[in-house]
Amino acid sequence: MRRILAAALAALILQTGGARAEQAPSTTSATAQSIIAAISARVAPSYSRDLRDFANAAMKMRGRERLRRLFMVETDLAWTASDDGTPWRATMDEIAVREHDRRYMSLADIGTRGDQSQARVPGMQDVLRQYQDDPDWMVRVYALQTVAWQWGGTGHQHEALALLDKARVQVPQGDPDGALMLQGNAIIRAYLLARIGDSDGVLKAVSESVFQYRTPEFPVGSVGTLELLAKVGVQLEDEAMTRSAYRAFRRIAPVGKDLADQLDDLHGCQVIEQTFGTPQKVLDCGKGRDFRTFPASDALSEAAYASRGLAYAQLGQTREAEQDAAHMRALAQAAHRLGTVPDSPRLDAWLDVRHGRAAEGMTKLEAYWKAQLSAKKLQFRKIVPQLTDALQHDLDLARRNEQQQSTIILFQWGMGAVAALICAAAIAVLMWQRRLNQKLVAANARAEAAQHRAEEVNALKSQFLANVSHEVRTPLNGVLGMIQAMAADELNPVQRERLEVLRGSSRGMLTILNDLLDLAKIEAGKLTLESVEFDLAAVAEGSRHAFWAAAEAKGLALELTVEDEARGLYRGDPTRLRQVVDNLVSNAIKFTTEGGVHVTFASTGAGLRLTVRDTGIGMTPEQAGKIFAKFEQADASTTRKYGGTGLGLSICRELVLAFGGEISVSSTPGQGTVFTAELPLPRIGDSPAGAAEPSAAEAAGLEEAGEGLRILAAEDHPVNQLVLRTLLSQLGCEVTLVGDGAQALEAFRAGRWDVVLMDIQMPVMDGLEATRAIRALERAEGAARTPLVALTANAMPDQIAQYRAAGFDDHLSKPIDAGELLAVLNRALAGYAAAPEMALA
Repeated sequence: MRRILAAALAALILQTGGARAEQAPSTTSATAQSIIAAISARVAPSYSRDLRDFANAAMKMRGRERLRRLFMVETDLAWTASDDGTPWRATMDEIAVREHDRRYMSLADIGTRGDQSQARVPGMQDVLRQYQDDPDWMVRVYALQTVAWQWGGTGHQHEALALLDKARVQVPQGDPDGALMLQGNAIIRAYLLARIGDSDGVLKAVSESVFQYRTPEFPVGSVGTLELLAKVGVQLEDEAMTRSAYRAFRRIAPVGKDLADQLDDLHGCQVIEQTFGTPQKVLDCGKGRDFRTFPASDALSEAAYASRGLAYAQLGQTREAEQDAAHMRALAQAAHRLGTVPDSPRLDAWLDVRHGRAAEGMTKLEAYWKAQLSAKKLQFRKIVPQLTDALQHDLDLARRNEQQQSTIILFQWGMGAVAALICAAAIAVLMWQRRLNQKLVAANARAEAAQHRAEEVNALKSQFLANVSHEVRTPLNGVLGMIQAMAADELNPVQRERLEVLRGSSRGMLTILNDLLDLAKIEAGKLTLESVEFDLAAVAEGSRHAFWAAAEAKGLALELTVEDEARGLYRGDPTRLRQVVDNLVSNAIKFTTEGGVHVTFASTGAGLRLTVRDTGIGMTPEQAGKIFAKFEQADASTTRKYGGTGLGLSICRELVLAFGGEISVSSTPGQGTVFTAELPLPRIGDSPAGAAEPSAAEAAGLEEAGEGLRILAAEDHPVNQLVLRTLLSQLGCEVTLVGDGAQALEAFRAGRWDVVLMDIQMPVMDGLEATRAIRALERAEGAARTPLVALTANAMPDQIAQYRAAGFDDHLSKPIDAGELLAVLNRALAGYAAAPEMALA
């Protein structure tokens, strides 16, 4: 009877000894619950797959961003202990070595050495010596945090926490990687504080990592902190917190087929149920699991047998308990482990009680609790000196600060007196500066008013030049038109010579007007470039034909070369490119009396290089420095001897700049000049194999293909009407002239016309409105499309696009050139495509 009572008493003591002496109320804090809820809401159950997807997506990137994202994956797996980040670190290291990225090579080296260090304190000291003064802040911080992580596992919590503080202050504000490093700092701090039982500190550190230092582009987060919160819940004896954290952890990181992962899950379940549950629930943790399949070398296998055996013993299933005890000892002996798992002494004590050896069981249990108490004391003995050293260091620092504060106070009194004198002087300076600022404000106001007036004057000047240029074109159109008409008549040599003088003078005046109009557009900011496909060889050949006669007349050689690499189709504005070439060639011929002019187009890879070289009079450096200025020539004698307005090269420079290029000049007096223009025009293909065959109308000429051509011409100015009637009559056309768009619309309704020439600016109804009405009439009647040609001095790309949208097929610029008129009529006879492109004059 006495033995039965002793055994019952021993069983009661064993049952309560490993559990809580008193069931404390739940201490789950709102912070812990909010952390668990935040991580659960942010991280999906597909955590492992999402993490792999994030890493695989990073592998498809280029440059440092790929390495940065691989480092995020590696640190998340390493610092949260949720998985092994070594494979991703190896990949990061391989890429960093291949791309010569020193930062990520160093980070990979630090992580690898941290994992492989056997003697952690000496090995990590080597890492500190190598990297703590590295010029890259991220390398320094990662080295400090990795060493702190490793030292925390060896009982050096104080030194580890000091390293974390040192790392934290070195993270620069605003750096995109700062949040990632501070998040790692907080996670490591949480693990260190958990080792010394600072539960409040753990919750604060985990809260920082989850809420304050979240990295937006990294969607998976730190799942391992949930497992840490479960362990802290066990320390706090808070069942709700423990179970909530562990359920969330296993929901996000479910148990897979890996035996080590299954063993880890079993151990977590057994610890929780031993702390808060019953022996039967401990057995339920192992249901369906074959303990023999777990790795024999893993200490958790012993712990699993010990926990289950203890539960069997507590429930009176002695035989099963003895079998688990035997398995536990066999594993320990095979692995040569000297220590025992925590539940082993309690299992032995329970077996003694079940076999009636209550006294032996009580002795073993007493030894177990003494060992536990001794381990706690040893832990605190390690912590207390560290805390004492820290407090002493803080005390010494406070004393030094107090001494420094006394010195500073005395110094501040002295500086106060000096500051008073400085303030008095500063007030005097401020008053003087205020008066000076008032004068400056008034001067700035006057300067701004003067600048505003100058801008207004410049705008008026540009508008005046544009108006003058446009108005002079009308009488000049009459002069040039009549000259071309007279040239078709039979003239004696003297009359023809006089007529050529008039032609040359008129064309010179037209050139000046065009330059003035371009200048007005440039200064008004209205110079625009079109973007069309063109053949470079055609532009070059057109320029050579235009100036061949002028060079021949002066006995000069004119050579134009398009290098093989430069030939092909380009995209840009061929009209403005031709203007640049023509201006440079014209300038070179003007100032060259013997030798020749050499024009070269070469490819630069990024575009074209235009070089115009002459053997002319050359320039001094001072003259070359102002050659691109408006209305400037080399000197006054140049203007007297050679003529010109000094606008051509200035316009050239503005056009080259509009192309996005640069133009330069080099010259030597008496040896010639070289102009070089870099033009970033994109090459889009090779030139067509051969030129298109001309149409029948073009081949035969207008006189043969279009005799009796019926033309309706709308023009409000009498001089322009006379020019049109004369030139078209000489070509054999039947011409009907009207004075405005309304009359043109009525005439179009009344008859059938081969071509309609339409002025744009007319009274009553302008050319655009009349053209729209004609096209609408054609559509309503189902009539064939009549060729419509815009007849105007406006030739900018945006204006031509507007004419095209209104229904025009072609464009003829004023002053009217007989050759261009013939070309336009030939194109009309040949027929336009269904959606014709506007021809550029």
